[in-house]
Amino acid sequence: METPIPVNDPQPTGWRPTASTTLALVAGAVGQFVASALRHFGVWDMDAETQGSLTVITMALVSFIHPDGGRK
Repeated sequence: METPIPVNDPQPTGWRPTASTTLALVAGAVGQFVASALRHFGVWDMDAETQGSLTVITMALVSFIHPDGGRK
């Protein structure tokens, strides 16, 4: 008598971003757009280092506020 061997379906290959990652990327892009608008209208002419730092901080905060839902 043969013992049946369970066949596991392989996990799909490739990487797909979580909702948290996607939201953080969109927030970073919006941050860059807002910083450009502030510079264009003369409200705040920030240098590139400040603009980049604020973008990364915004992306980190959005990722922290909107977790990935426990995806492993």
